[in-house]
This record gives sequence, structure tokens and C-alpha cells, in this order.
Amino acid sequence: MPKKFSFKQGSLFILTVSLFALSCKQPDAVAVADNELPEENRFTKVVLTEGMDEPMEMSFLDKGRVLIIERKGVLKVFDPSTNQVKVVAHIPVNTKYTTKEGAVSEAEEGLVGLIVHPKFAENHWIYVLCRSFNAKACIGKMGTAWRFFI
Repeated sequence: MPKKFSFKQGSLFILTVSLFALSCKQPDAVAVADNELPEENRFTKVVLTEGMDEPMEMSFLDKGRVLIIERKGVLKVFDPSTNQVKVVAHIPVNTKYTTKEGAVSEAEEGLVGLIVHPKFAENHWIYVLCRSFNAKACIGKMGTAWRFFI
């Protein structure tokens, strides 16, 4: 026959769990106000380029180069040795919604992700992610990831 659980045992259990939970709370190492900014000397702002059209993500290559994708399908590379940004590819993506009635509106689709292969120096592969409501707009199916050689 199962043993009955008494109110006294239940209270002791709740007290034990409560004390354990309170003892697990770590003290705040440094209390920082929500509006407190870090010191200005901790960061250096460097503008790589301006006037981009909806940049979505960037990834870093060797020699300080930076790959940048724009939502509308442009892949760019910033070269610190020349301080220039160069377009290296235009990837066809969908950026519009069209209703059954033919009304067109701006979509939030296109190139949304970029990553460089861990062995990029050897194989020159990058991967991009395209998100499209229209499966034909991104060269493949909706939410397609591609591998490119650059």
C-alpha cells in the first residue's frame, strides 16, 4: 500500500526546493544601468562603405576582406588594401509579391544569409540563403541555400 504524503512533508519539500532555488541565484557581478553606455575608448568606428541598398549580412575573408550581401541579390566584397567595395555577383531573387488580381507590392524576401566555408582559402566556396514566397524566384525552392565558387 502506498505511503501517504503528509502536509508536514509537503511543506518541508516546498521549503527545501525554495531554499535550493534561492541559493542558485548568482549575485550580479556588476550592476549596470539599462541606459549606461560603455566607455568611448573601447570601440573604434570605421566606415567601410556608405549608400548600400538593404545590406543583410557580412562575412570575413582572408586579408581583411569582407563579403556583404544585399537583400535584392547583390554580393559585394570590401578590400581594405584599396578601401573599395566591388560588386562580384548579382543573384536573381524575388523582391515583390503579386496577388491573384495582379497587384504588386514590396516583399521582404531575397538574400538573407551568408557564410564562408571553413576552408575558403582552399576551395573558395561561400553559401548564401535566399528566402522567397515564389519558389521560382530564387533559382530553386523556397528557402534555398546555394553554394557558390568565388
